[in-house]
Amino acid sequence: MQLHAFRKSLLATLITSSLLVGCGGSDSESSAQSNDNVASDSNNTSSSGTDTGSAGSGNTEGNTEGNTEGNTEGNTEGNTEGNTEDNTEDNTEGNTEGNTEDNTEGNTEDNTDPDVVVEPTEPELPKDNQAPVVGIHGESEALEQKAFTLTAEATDPDGDQITYTWSHDSELAISMEGSDAATLSVTVPDIDRDHLVNFTVSATDSNGAMTQSSIAVTVKRKVSSVTITGLVTDKPIVNALVEVRVGDESFTTTADSQGAYSTLIEVDESQIDKLVTVFAKGVDTQQSVSFVSQLSSIQSLIEQAGEDATLDSSENFSVNVTNVTTAEHVLMASFDDLLESDEEYLAALASVDVQKKIDLATLIKVFVDNDDIDLPEGVESTLDLIDDDLSIEQAHNIITEKDPTLFEKTKEELEQDSDLIDQDVESLAGAFILQYLHNYDSPATHINLTEDGKGQLTAINTVSVEHWEQTANAVSIELSSSLAARKVNSDEGIESIYVNTLNLTVLGENDAYKTVEVEEIGDKVLGNGHRVAHNNKYITNLVSKSDMPSIDIEDLTQGRWYLDRFQSDESEGNEGYGIFEFYADGKVFENFPDTEEREELAWRIADDGVLELMYPRDDSDETGTVRFWFTKEIAGGYAFVSSDNEHPDYSHTEYGIFIQEQTIEQEIDFTGRWTGEVGRNTESFVFDLFENGALNVNYGSSSFTWGSSFVETEGQALDFTLNSTPQTVTCTDAESLCLNVEGLSQRVLVAEDDMVVFEREFTENHVSGYQEEKRELVILKQEGDIELNGFNKEFFSYTRTYFLDPSMQREDDQVILEPSIVNGERVYTLGIFGETHQITLVDGQMRFKLDDKDWTFELLEYSQQGITVCEYEVGQSCETEMTWLFSKP
Repeated sequence: MQLHAFRKSLLATLITSSLLVGCGGSDSESSAQSNDNVASDSNNTSSSGTDTGSAGSGNTEGNTEGNTEGNTEGNTEGNTEGNTEDNTEDNTEGNTEGNTEDNTEGNTEDNTDPDVVVEPTEPELPKDNQAPVVGIHGESEALEQKAFTLTAEATDPDGDQITYTWSHDSELAISMEGSDAATLSVTVPDIDRDHLVNFTVSATDSNGAMTQSSIAVTVKRKVSSVTITGLVTDKPIVNALVEVRVGDESFTTTADSQGAYSTLIEVDESQIDKLVTVFAKGVDTQQSVSFVSQLSSIQSLIEQAGEDATLDSSENFSVNVTNVTTAEHVLMASFDDLLESDEEYLAALASVDVQKKIDLATLIKVFVDNDDIDLPEGVESTLDLIDDDLSIEQAHNIITEKDPTLFEKTKEELEQDSDLIDQDVESLAGAFILQYLHNYDSPATHINLTEDGKGQLTAINTVSVEHWEQTANAVSIELSSSLAARKVNSDEGIESIYVNTLNLTVLGENDAYKTVEVEEIGDKVLGNGHRVAHNNKYITNLVSKSDMPSIDIEDLTQGRWYLDRFQSDESEGNEGYGIFEFYADGKVFENFPDTEEREELAWRIADDGVLELMYPRDDSDETGTVRFWFTKEIAGGYAFVSSDNEHPDYSHTEYGIFIQEQTIEQEIDFTGRWTGEVGRNTESFVFDLFENGALNVNYGSSSFTWGSSFVETEGQALDFTLNSTPQTVTCTDAESLCLNVEGLSQRVLVAEDDMVVFEREFTENHVSGYQEEKRELVILKQEGDIELNGFNKEFFSYTRTYFLDPSMQREDDQVILEPSIVNGERVYTLGIFGETHQITLVDGQMRFKLDDKDWTFELLEYSQQGITVCEYEVGQSCETEMTWLFSKP
């Protein structure tokens, strides 16, 4: 150690001397650098406290300065890995300033030998800092809303510490956790299309050197998919253009020469609840063919398709786009033209008039199958053909003129066509309700069939099944005794229908019900007591009891419920409604609005989910039980069918509506057109409510005014008031509107969408002079503005009389529109100017023959006082304009 120190001291002396000689004396400034830092192992001292300074890797200024890796100024300079200034310096990797300097690893003194010259060494420059090396590890594809990770793998050649910063180039609101760490967790929000996103990491060392690396990641949306395979057919629609719509997306394909099509439907997961609609358009000679099939949601179709994700007609027959599905679509749209969910889809299905569906499908089939029969003038497609009553009326006239038997023949062909009607029907063993769901006041029958060929049917009475069997879509049920099915009004009085054999043919099936053709074979007891054979066919609904809506218990125990019920054993008479209040403890109170009486009952939900009411039997200690099945949702409540097999004196089956009263918080504007009564087996009414309080009924009677009042705590009322002596109403075999009322008082129970449920009270005046106070629930539907573009069948809903404007100066001033039945067909007649003409409705006009020429009445204007019409020969211009007034001036 001493030898080493001596050598270093000597070297320092030589360097100092050389520099002094070269610089010309002690008053010059000089600088020298050394390659090594000098570490001291002893203390440095200075001879003068006031003129001494020390510095390590820095400068000290005064009379004496020492500097290591710096500059030293003064009379004497020396440097050991630095500079020493003034007379004496002692430095250990630093400088000590003063007159005397003691340095353990080397001393520099003013008396160094000036004759020794040592060449200075080149200083060693600092090494350049090198940037980190970085890469990214991660997948190149990811899913929306599912976290994925990217990992930066970096090294630094200098061993420096590395920090990270992550970024991306997308406008999406991407969540990045750990954006300042090596591992980044990324979640991309819900997207409606795939996105390519570049993620970049910046790796920076502790000296500021930075390197970047990027990775491209394709972020895919979550999708749901199903392949739909079916037919476009009535007879095959060759090479039909098929479009499948799901929300705002559409998928197109072309059917083959047999009408077969297949297409993959792939949508964003957010669209999984959207309904699917299939449109098919014919080409070339079939370009007038336009078919539609309304399906349920993507989610439902995926479940129906099963593991192979391919949906065919064996899993959902409606993938076949046909005249039947087109008719169903049109009728659903008339209920709700903007279906958006499975719930709305099922409600619309339940509203479909299945009898009308088969008739409309048959109408389409006639025109598709017969190339020699053209669509009515102005009708462009088969879809347009059944979209309004006037086109339908024209189509029937064309068919009847061509061949009066063609329509019924075509209906039989439709029912036998396995591409139009599903012949592969599962066993009907189970519990069902047979009822025409379009009308909640239609008679109902409970059908329970067991696997052993036995069972039970319940209508007015209950009978056992002797035997039943099924072949494909046809079921035959033999009863052990006569089923009292219903009682109906006729010209000869009340007729009782008894059934011994019930045959069912399934004509279609959807998520809500089966469409069935019913054949009743049995007896009919006439009003005069005579018994005759009964054989009747009709189309109705068959609903599985396991697929019916269930009531929410929390809703049940809130507010008041109105139960309006009907029975088949009293000429389908209305039993009147009761008001029920349900409590969570199982108690229920029935309030009778006519008598203001109140009766305590009990309720429960049975193990099979059915609502049961327990009541005390009249003059007995026994308790009866009524079970309620809800067949469909309607206007804030439900349509129901009930059974009570235990009471000997009442019908075992009732049906009607079960409506929950709502709080009406805002006044309803009733101005406009309303139709009703929705869901009733009665003549339909059109009520036009004008702003000035005038009320027209069925574009005719103006004998009523209307008024509405709203009280926040009581709700809203709508009253119809007779303002003059009503015109005489002549009853005919073709209509049933023969009642005469002085006014209707109606209170709003429910206002939901375009439907309003009223609690109605009125006095009915019978022809005999008898007056009857009545209460009932009615449902009206708002149709929109008051307008009339032509004559329609509502003008012939009953016999009505108009009056010619006095300016015509006619003694025979009456115009009579009258419906009648001729050979089982409805016929319309017009009586005017003392003559009667049979008319047909064509393009909203009333056409008739006069002197072997075709004449027409065209509707020009409709107002609250009457209608303005024009009479002219077909093909000519308006010849005679006249006004038909609703009331005699």
